[in-house]
Amino acid sequence: MAAHLGPKGKRGKFLITGGGGFIGSHLCRKCLSYEEDDSGTFAACNEVLCIDNLNNGNGRIADLQRIPGFRVFRPGSFIADEIYYVLHFASYPSPKDHLRMPLETLAADSQYTMEMVRLAHLKNAVFMLASTGHIDQEHDPTNERGIYAEGKRFAEAYTMAFHRQYGTEVRIIRMFNSYGPGMRVDDGRVVPTFIVKALKDEVLNVQGGDQLISLTYIDDMVDAIERILYSDICEPVEVGSLQRISIVTLARKIIKLAGSKSKLTTTSQQIKDERLPDLHKAMELGWAPKIEIEEGLVKTIEYFRERI
Repeated sequence: MAAHLGPKGKRGKFLITGGGGFIGSHLCRKCLSYEEDDSGTFAACNEVLCIDNLNNGNGRIADLQRIPGFRVFRPGSFIADEIYYVLHFASYPSPKDHLRMPLETLAADSQYTMEMVRLAHLKNAVFMLASTGHIDQEHDPTNERGIYAEGKRFAEAYTMAFHRQYGTEVRIIRMFNSYGPGMRVDDGRVVPTFIVKALKDEVLNVQGGDQLISLTYIDDMVDAIERILYSDICEPVEVGSLQRISIVTLARKIIKLAGSKSKLTTTSQQIKDERLPDLHKAMELGWAPKIEIEEGLVKTIEYFRERI
């Protein structure tokens, strides 16, 4: 992300919720537009204010705090600074998290979405909402596994209603299955789960192995976030890969790339294939995924290899 200038040529000022999370931490680094010289000294081009409860991202936050221009606030803090962009990426996308913390998951997409949209309006800033590509899947809102998508549905509805009523500039990105370095070892999603098991030479239990999913490497996703943020598109923009891979093929690739001795067990289970994203709007902004699945998996495997 180039050093984006705010009003009157000032440095860009970003407020990012969930900056200690997987996507949020990568986004913070990109927004800082920092450079590191040979002596290890950092020089940031922009300023980033991160709001995070520090439940899951303490290590990522510690790394970011080495960079000038980065500050951390806890939820509920008063933000007196001038802000040009508010990016709401605080969420609980891990299935383990939203099963363990259902009320927190719903609050992040309801209460905190409302607070951040209102803050953006107050600061005359652009508001960006991180949503999910699974938002239109059929689900029972009373089911414990449906609350994540249900929360995102409300967040999108509120964001667009606020835009229509008050004219606040908004952006919405619907993300399909991001993966890459920075994910938690205990994340619970398919890529980190398979990688951790493969690196430990444990059995990979594959349920619904023929199910097809699309995966988008984190660098490609952050590139899309940047393009959407600086666009003038208020409606939701879907971002993901048009290439789908079966769960069982993904497991085999990870075992091979990790040099693992793991074995596979498969369970026959009818699971609906995930739909592909509609990339028309993203492509109009010049975006397309660049990182092939094997390249992305190699980088992700090496990240996890250093942490288990």
